[in-house]
Amino acid sequence: MKDCPILTSSHMTPLILQNWSLTCKQYMKHTKKKDTDVISYITETTQEPHLVAWYYLDQARID
Repeated sequence: MKDCPILTSSHMTPLILQNWSLTCKQYMKHTKKKDTDVISYITETTQEPHLVAWYYLDQARID
């Protein structure tokens, strides 16, 4: 898995978030980057407005 998973802007459901979470874990497992770099990279590609707002409110702690 070489591409970062992207959560697009849409109607989020528990299943969508679960699938995205599992895909992020797979990406983290296969990438050669440090965990903190991967988390920041994944969250910065997210296009869901509610998650973007949540992330940027406390980015340092979440990273």
